[in-house]
Amino acid sequence: MFTPPPFLTLDQRLEYLVRKNYLFDGIPSDDARESLGNLNFHYFLGYARNYRQLGSRSVVRTDGDVLERMLSLVELDRELSIVVFHGLRRLEWRLRALLVQHHCELFPTTACFLDPGHYRVLKPDLPPIELSLLKHIERSREPYLVEHFDAGRSVQDLPIWAVVDTWTFGDLSRLVSETIPLIDPHTGEERRLWKGIAQSLGVSASTIIGNLETMSVLRNLVAHHSRLWMRPMTIMPRIPKYYPAQLRRKLDSGSLYGAFLALAELLGPRGDGQLFLDDVKAILARDPAFKLGITNPVSKTDHSLEL
Repeated sequence: MFTPPPFLTLDQRLEYLVRKNYLFDGIPSDDARESLGNLNFHYFLGYARNYRQLGSRSVVRTDGDVLERMLSLVELDRELSIVVFHGLRRLEWRLRALLVQHHCELFPTTACFLDPGHYRVLKPDLPPIELSLLKHIERSREPYLVEHFDAGRSVQDLPIWAVVDTWTFGDLSRLVSETIPLIDPHTGEERRLWKGIAQSLGVSASTIIGNLETMSVLRNLVAHHSRLWMRPMTIMPRIPKYYPAQLRRKLDSGSLYGAFLALAELLGPRGDGQLFLDDVKAILARDPAFKLGITNPVSKTDHSLEL
């Protein structure tokens, strides 16, 4: 019968770290001990295990106060998450506005986005997108929507611009990719929602669907306080080719930095995107071990990358 591990006091956590050789021969300072007490220990072990693994390969330092260096990685992760979330929020504002604009250019302003026939099924293992959209509309307590429903009006009467802010980033990504094309009755030309949005963002139409899906995963990571350091991405973006070929070759296939490059492109690589990357680079430059865990978490190889 399985017995879950017991809760550990702060002293017991430190004893555990010493017994499992997480601290090597380092002696933690009082400040490091206090900081450890402010973290969920299970969460902290994600950093400790990876640091021990890198230390056993002589990739990171194992002398002195190792606990203090592990905690500094946690702090850098927090700072990086703030920068990434700020960039994602700017993208999300822009995406919601462009979705409304381009959807209204192609389709009626109401009802159609809740019709199953409005979408192609790309991921049959997920609930239908129209049901997810409807669920979030009905859950919303936004005053305009509350008044609409209190007056006995139908959800079918709501325009897309009144409900777009109730939807999650994942919903937005799916709506962009799964909306069926509009066929021009005169020319037979297919007009696709995602192509218009890609053009307005200044990105390739061949990459926007996959990269928005990557942004949805990235947003969940930073919004739910997940560890970024030494965490490979499960969905990789298409890194724009205008970034140096040497950089693209040396990044791990699961590199979070690849996702940051894709986010910078979506933000506009010459404006907000460049400012976002400058902020990311400034954080990575403060600790080689942290930089390694963001750029190459799979190979764990320091290529001395010029970012």
